[in-house]
Amino acid sequence: GCCAGTSVFAGVVLLVLMKFYVHYEGDPAFTLIVKDAEDPTSGGGAVRVVATDSTVQDVLNVFLSEYATRYAPAWKAQLPHASLVDENKRTIPPTSRARAKIQDKMDVFVVLHPNTTGATTSTTTHHAENKAPTQSHASSTPVNASSSSRPSSSASSSSSKPQQQDIDSTTATQLRLIQGHLDEAVAAASVGAFQRAAQLFQSVLVSIPTAPLPLIRLGDIYISAGRPEKAVGYLTTLTEHHGSSMEGWILLGHACSQTGNHARAAQAYKAALELASKNPSYDPNLTEQVKVFLAKALYKQGDQDTAIQVLTIVLQANEECPQALLEYGIALEDRGKLLEALRIYLKVLITRGDNRTVREYLAALVQRPGVLAMLEKELLASSSTSSSAQVVAPALAFLATFIKDFGAIQQSRHLYTLALEMRPDSVSYCLNLVHVHELFLDYKSAMGVIASFLKRNPSTSVGPYITCDQVYRTLYPDSSPPPQPSMHTSSYTLSEEDLDLLAIIFTLCKILYLQGSNISELTQLMGLIEPTRKGRELHLTTIRNEHAYYCCVSQLLECTTPPLTPPSQTQEGGTNTPSTKDKDEGKVKGKGKGTQKGSGPAGDPDALEDLSSQAARLGLRDGSLYVVGDSHCLAAAWRPLHMHGTQHVLTPRLVTGLKIWHLRKESTFFPKANFECAMDTLPDGASVVFLFGEIDCREGFLLAVEKCKYDTLEEAMSRTIAIYEEVLQALVARKNLRIFVHPVPPVLNETRHIVKAFNAMLRKSIEAIPSLRWLDFFDAMLTPDGMLLRDEYKLDG
Repeated sequence: GCCAGTSVFAGVVLLVLMKFYVHYEGDPAFTLIVKDAEDPTSGGGAVRVVATDSTVQDVLNVFLSEYATRYAPAWKAQLPHASLVDENKRTIPPTSRARAKIQDKMDVFVVLHPNTTGATTSTTTHHAENKAPTQSHASSTPVNASSSSRPSSSASSSSSKPQQQDIDSTTATQLRLIQGHLDEAVAAASVGAFQRAAQLFQSVLVSIPTAPLPLIRLGDIYISAGRPEKAVGYLTTLTEHHGSSMEGWILLGHACSQTGNHARAAQAYKAALELASKNPSYDPNLTEQVKVFLAKALYKQGDQDTAIQVLTIVLQANEECPQALLEYGIALEDRGKLLEALRIYLKVLITRGDNRTVREYLAALVQRPGVLAMLEKELLASSSTSSSAQVVAPALAFLATFIKDFGAIQQSRHLYTLALEMRPDSVSYCLNLVHVHELFLDYKSAMGVIASFLKRNPSTSVGPYITCDQVYRTLYPDSSPPPQPSMHTSSYTLSEEDLDLLAIIFTLCKILYLQGSNISELTQLMGLIEPTRKGRELHLTTIRNEHAYYCCVSQLLECTTPPLTPPSQTQEGGTNTPSTKDKDEGKVKGKGKGTQKGSGPAGDPDALEDLSSQAARLGLRDGSLYVVGDSHCLAAAWRPLHMHGTQHVLTPRLVTGLKIWHLRKESTFFPKANFECAMDTLPDGASVVFLFGEIDCREGFLLAVEKCKYDTLEEAMSRTIAIYEEVLQALVARKNLRIFVHPVPPVLNETRHIVKAFNAMLRKSIEAIPSLRWLDFFDAMLTPDGMLLRDEYKLDG
């Protein structure tokens, strides 16, 4: 592989100020830039100057002399017989004037003839094979190297000595500039600034088209970005000109695998293994990994028997090789040997618990019929002692956590239930099980888990403050008089368990709000915990998300009249009808402590009138109006709208943390599963407002472009909107939904320009689709100058 430094320039040194390029593709490869003597910026390093009347033979002699000085001392006694050819391999007449036959920025190539003398056998052999310099050659030439001798041609006699010194100085400056770009690119990549790194590496390639370091790093960047086609281009150039780069061949194999060209990937891995076989200094662990890569490519190519033979050879040498075990497990799974595959995945997980691939495969496997029971049996069989709960419960919880991340939410819920049954005092298991129930919008079960935990562990407390018994008696006041809040200080440092219990209480508040009832209990509960919460920087802890939801609910209660809905009409998913009616069309019923506040038009009477009038114009059906969205949908929750004498209730369907990007077909991330569960709770034919995209605008687009997944923000936005459209139209077809698309709320100053651009593109796209309806009030959410969010909508933070 290559690293930052001088090796990148071995045999391929070019400069930004160029005339034409003379290349030799033997071993070592070399390129010389040739400039006119009249160019005051020319000279030095791997740049040579020729007179304006020099012939093609003069240029060739300059090149051969320079090459002899650098790499082939034997040539100094007698220069080899050679010719210059153009890109089409046509010989350029040696007696012609160079300026007449070679144009500006043109590439010409040196071809040695069979009767060449002085050239080493190694050179002619590698030229025939189109190989590039070895690593030892690559490290021998510093970036700012300049020849110790000048070529004996008309070039040297046509330039004065002072002019040549100025040329050498300028050349050194340009070389330092290129080296600076490389250093900056490597530094940028090291901190994740891949877009900047790619730009710098590409700028080097403008001057040095075959420089190995930029080629290999660009290939790596675009493989990681999921753009293997671009990676293949860079890595093909790399391996053509630097065939001794084992890392280059490996990365080319990876890129080809991503494109689905597994045959070419296998060839690349074989080339890497061939290099390793000839160089005993290569790390044997790397060679082992390349064999696994080869087996994987062969398997996907269809040559499964050979692939399994390669894996067997690897495992015979190292039976603990995790990569080989994983691929062997995949082969077993494909052959229906699910228990054997499960055992192998678990074995790999023990040694490589942070390996994303084994987690992903295990999560997919446990979703197959019967496998979850196998997993449970395997874990329970591992410990039959009285202390098995201390061993098995953490394993169950660990598995539940990561399989949830890959969409196995049903199986995660089962494993967390088992873990909590084994350890009913575990605050962490309780919290996580509640969160998984939330993914199903199963608030009734979530409440049941919390109530059971509180009742079983009455003395468990948040530090010396709130006890589970106090929370339980507040939640169920019929059992005994509710406790009175006490004053606390923030001097006590909360432990991780304290924080987790506080997170359970915060989540309880959110669930009560989402259910739309029990508001009296909710306000009492908040009064109980406020003294403990205040004065603590909980936004800097592991429970920052739960705390953020709690703060949101707390602020919303300032402008909401409880009870929000009659308890008799409360449904599990939160479809409720308010207990009070406001005769004024389009007005929010709100007599709370503050003014009408909220993140979006539902928080303001005037904007709500706009929503009502649009609903009437678009033919909103009677009944509930569902608002499906990320945390911003809470601001609209349970607000009544009145239209033509009919009341419509804004009923929330919360999907926490969902980016539109998560909805793409290949995604398995759990917010997508949460979204699908939310869709299952919607009745066919319902009217639904979709409120997503704020997280994409806040971090998704910027990070995607920074990681080189896209070249521009506009490209990232366009791809995301296409995903959104596809999902929404599929819902119309499947559930006959009447869909309204809410603009992304422009809540943050830092990303408002991105939100504006995204909403403009989204509006244009939605308005072109007859089955979807755009809610056109984005401008009303901003100040008259369009620069800031209106004060009445400020809720975040």
